[in-house]
This record gives sequence, structure tokens and C-alpha cells, in this order.
Amino acid sequence: MEQLANFEQLLARDSEIKRRSRRRKVFARVFLSALLILGLALALSVVFDYVRQGSSSALPSGVEFLKFPLTVITMTGVAAGLLGSILKYLEPVSKNRSAAKDLEMRLMRKELAELTQAFENGHGGLALDEVATTDLVAMLTERVRTEAAEALLPHLQARLEHKFRSLTLERKFGQMTGRLQRETVDLARRGNLNLGLGMLTTMMGLSVLGWAVFQTPATSDPKTLIAYFLPRLSLVILIEVFAYFFLRLYKESLSGIKYFQNELTNVESRQIALDAALQSSSPELQSYIVQALSNTERNIILNKDQTTVELEREKMNRDMSIGFAEQLRKILKRDEKFVESNN
Repeated sequence: MEQLANFEQLLARDSEIKRRSRRRKVFARVFLSALLILGLALALSVVFDYVRQGSSSALPSGVEFLKFPLTVITMTGVAAGLLGSILKYLEPVSKNRSAAKDLEMRLMRKELAELTQAFENGHGGLALDEVATTDLVAMLTERVRTEAAEALLPHLQARLEHKFRSLTLERKFGQMTGRLQRETVDLARRGNLNLGLGMLTTMMGLSVLGWAVFQTPATSDPKTLIAYFLPRLSLVILIEVFAYFFLRLYKESLSGIKYFQNELTNVESRQIALDAALQSSSPELQSYIVQALSNTERNIILNKDQTTVELEREKMNRDMSIGFAEQLRKILKRDEKFVESNN
């Protein structure tokens, strides 16, 4: 009863810790949302004042003068919060395994305590002291030794050894598949981050381009228009290059996820084959399976004139990047010649 009470207290304490953790997370999210809204409001206020008063005018005095430092401080806090959230999101899954193992051990101990309590209740609250327990164990041991048939012991030993080997292999395969699954989850998280950054950078480039188009100077002079659009288009191209970089990282993460999924399929297939070999009790088949597994080589060395799908894909991406850079260089050179001819 005392152990059961201790386990109940432990579970209650864990529940209280989880409730506090959820409250802290909710408070942090509300605080960051409030900071973001306040920072955006102050930033828009400063921008509107700056546009209305002109870039050459001095900053407003009094309370209006505090808008700029407050905006900087608020946006810095929001950026720090977002950075912390991103780092928390990218935290490897392997760091959370210890907490899961602790919780599993606590649940197992609780179940053991409940079984012990049920056993005592089922036997009418029978309680044996240490001496009586020792005598009972000795009597049962002697009885088993005398009544057990000699032919039964080797059979039981063989079954136990087979079961132990099966459990050991299952645990090894479970560790292998768990490691691959955690790596797949980590790749998916990094890919989602790269996708978000690529989309954000693309929208920034499109916003700059739209702003440049809608703010076109009211003139028909080609030199003025070229001098206006050329720096802005160069900035848009630079931003889109960064967007392409993040989106390419996202594409590579998808390829990595596909690779690890194929590895998981290979591991599960080999586990099924090994289980079938152990169940068949065929030494030849077991020897063949063990030899096939021992010859597995993940870092394959290619000979001359050999290639793989990944290498061919890399060559194709490299050729596309070179062609894109060459076309961009020709466009920029043509613009430079056009500017020089107009000058």
C-alpha cells in the first residue's frame, strides 16, 4: 500500500509538472503574439510618420520620439522569440527519448504495484514473513527438482535460448529502425524550415518587385527608367537566388527522407527474412541469411564507368545551375551594353 501511494504521488507530481509546462508555453505564445502585434503597430506608425513628414525631416519630439527605439526593442524581442522557437522545433528527437523512457518505467512500476496489490487481495490479504517465504521457496524448488522429468529440461533450455535470441535480434532491429525513423523526422523538420524560409524570401522578392512597378517615376526617359529599375531588379534577383537556395535545400531534404524510407524498408525486409530463417530451423538457410547481412555495405565504392541515380541527378542539377547562371550572365551583359549605348 505504501508503494502504491508513492507511485500515485509520483504520477500526481508529474501531472502537475506537465500542467505548469503547458501554462508556461501558453503564456510564452501569448506574450510573443502581443509583442509581435505591438511591434508591427509601432513599425507601421513610424513608417507612416516618416512617409508623411518626408525623409529629410527630423524625428518628432516628445512621445513620438520613443516610437523608433520601442520598435527596435520590440522587434528584437520578437526575433529572439522566433529564433528560440525555431531552435526548439529543430531539436533532434533523440533528446526526448530519456523522458519517454522515464515515463515508461514509471508506468511499469505502477502496473507492478497494482498487480502486487491484486495478488494480495486475491489471497485474502495473506502476508508471509521472510522466514516463511524462504521455506516456501525451498520446498517448491525441491519439489520441482524431484518431479521434473530429465527430458523436459533440455527442451525448456532450447526454447529459452531460442526465445532469448529472438528477443535480442528484435531489440537490435528495433534500435536500427528507431534511429532511421528519428533521422527521417529530423530531416522533415529541417525541410519544413527551409520551405518556410524559401517561401518567405520569395514573397519578399515579389513585394520588392511590385513596389518598384507601382512606384514607377512619371517619365518616359529611357535612361531614367533604366537607372530606376536596374538596381531594383538586381536586388530582386539576389533575393530570388536566396529563395532558390532554400527551396533547393528543401528538395534535398525530400530526397534524404526518401532514402531513409527505403532503408527502413530494407531493414524490415531483412528482419522478416531472418525471422523466417530462425523459424525454419535450417542451418543452411540461417548461414545464407547471416552471410547476406554481413556483406551489407552502405559506403559503396564505384568502379570506373559506374554510376548511380543520385550521381546522375546531381549532374543534371549542376548542368541546370550552370545553364541558368550562363543565361543570367548574358542578360546582364546585354543590359550593360544597352545602358552604354544610351549613354
